[in-house]
Parts: sequence; structure tokens; C-alpha cells
Amino acid sequence: MRARLAIGHNQGLEPVANWDLPTLAGAGALRSTANDMLTFVAANLGYVKSPLAPAMAAMLQVRRPTDRPGLEVALGWHVSTANGKEIVWHNGGTGGYRSYVGFDRDTRIGVVALSNTATMAGVDDIGRHLLDGSVPLAKPPKEHKEVSVDPRVFDQYVGTYAFTPTVILTVTRDGTHLFAQLTGQGNAEIFPEGERDYFYKVVDAQITFVTDNSGRATELILHQNGLDRHAKRFEGEPPKPKEHKEIAVDPKIFDGYVGTYQLAPNFIFTVTRDGSHLFAQLDGQPTFEIFPEGERDYFYKVVDAQITFVTDSSGKATELILHQNGLDQHAKRTE
Repeated sequence: MRARLAIGHNQGLEPVANWDLPTLAGAGALRSTANDMLTFVAANLGYVKSPLAPAMAAMLQVRRPTDRPGLEVALGWHVSTANGKEIVWHNGGTGGYRSYVGFDRDTRIGVVALSNTATMAGVDDIGRHLLDGSVPLAKPPKEHKEVSVDPRVFDQYVGTYAFTPTVILTVTRDGTHLFAQLTGQGNAEIFPEGERDYFYKVVDAQITFVTDNSGRATELILHQNGLDRHAKRFEGEPPKPKEHKEIAVDPKIFDGYVGTYQLAPNFIFTVTRDGSHLFAQLDGQPTFEIFPEGERDYFYKVVDAQITFVTDSSGKATELILHQNGLDQHAKRTE
């Protein structure tokens, strides 16, 4: 079985180790196959007789609403209703893999989609499209075409660029080739599609160099997952992180921030208040206190991350912005 294992990969298509969780293997350390998972789906649809059939049916009887229209949560399953179809499904991911399992009890069709690359988008769109053709597949990435440029231009880009004090992109040249390496990741070649615009072939990401009048890069912009992350060029030691100072604010304003905020389809921020303390919890993570450095600006002490609340005229937050690793991620408030 080990010889047939599909090695997992990160978003940069680099091999990564399998998760091994001795305490709770079901959280991400179980191995299976597409055929094995299809047997599981077939049992849920009644094609395979199983003494677990009553338990499987009971899992879908009790449901709870979510903040997303047409989506309910059952016992161990999500249930989506759209286009007159009810799809029972669940997705997941570990360090180097993504998965989707879903079935339609009316048509008695089930789907298993597995990937041995931990892409951000996963394989949900493939599974949903196979179960309901009206659900579109995710758009393929824009095609990038390599062009010829004078390799001497690369010398103007070679250097180090900081997204944050601990997240550094190092650009190097080897003859006619240009490379970029992010902290904690492998070195990867980037290819020109213009004198200042470059793209990776191992991952859907691109880099634009911002230059001064002499053509020397002063910063770069990493374009990935629909985000533009700016990294300033620096010499010597990386810049020190900004110091955040806690101030006193009226705890009554916290009531305007308490609620849930959707960062992504499967990632919800929950903000709660306990007396004069404000807390934030991202799905699957512990609850941490956040501390005010302004009436709308807060910071964590356990991690280098900050939150800004965007409010309406009454002081109620309509969204929050998570500032972390050089990114500003917006999460709309949900009711």
C-alpha cells in the first residue's frame, strides 16, 4: 500500500510529509483510496448493504441552519440546496491533499474527487459540477507566455524584499535565469512575460517589479490567489515589526463588533465579548483576546496579526480586515 501512495504536495508542487496524528487520526491521518471512498458513498446511497445504514440515515435527519443561504449542517455532513437539488457533501484537506465527497439521494449519484496537491481552491468545483452541471468549474488561470529579455535587467532585481519582518522573498540570478525564494519554501525560477513582469510555472503566481528611474527595483508585488502583496526592498537586516501599544477604550463599543464574519466560504471569524475583553476566533483555531490600539484597530499578542473593524454610522461593524503576513483580508459580517 505504501508503494501505491500518492505523495502529497504543497501549493508550490513540492512534496510534503503525510500528517500523522496519533491522538486523533480521524482529524487528518487516515489513508484511503478513491475506490474505498466510493464504497462508502455507495453505502450511503443504499447500493451497498451495511449494518450502518440506520446510522447513516440518522446523520441527515437533524440539521441546523448556517449563515449561508441554502446551506445546512447535519451530523458530519453539509447539505446544500440549489437548482432544485439537495447535495450532501463534505470536503477536507491535510498538508498535501484536498478532497471532496458528495451525493444526490434523489438521483442516487455520488462523487469522490481527490487531489494530492494542497491547492487553495481544492477540488470542490469538480465534485459540485459532476453532481450538478449548472454549477460552473473554476476558471483556469490566465495563460502566461514567456518572452526574451536582456538578462542584464535581472541585476536590477536581485536582492531581498520583505512582506513582513519574518516573511522575506529573496531574488537571485544564475546566468540567464532569475529565481525567487520565499521564507520556508524552495527556490523556484520565474520567467519573464515583460521586462518587469514575471511568472512561476510551478504555481499560479506572478511577480511585478516596481523600479525607480534607474531601473532598480524598489519593491515587488506578488500576485496570487486574487491578492496583490507588496514587499519593499531592503538592505542589511530585515525591518523590525511595528510595535503595537494597548490603549483604553470604552468596552461598550465592543458590542458593535460582536458577531460572525466570513473570511472565505469555509472560514468564519467569530468575535465575542467578555466584560471589558474582546476575543476573536477563526474556524478550527483557539479563541484569542485582541487588544485595542484604537477604537477600531486591534492586535493579537500571540501572533503578529491585527484586525480593523469597518463600521457604519451607528458604530456597528459591517466587516473586519485581517492584517497578517503582508495581506489585508476582508471578512464581511454575516447574520
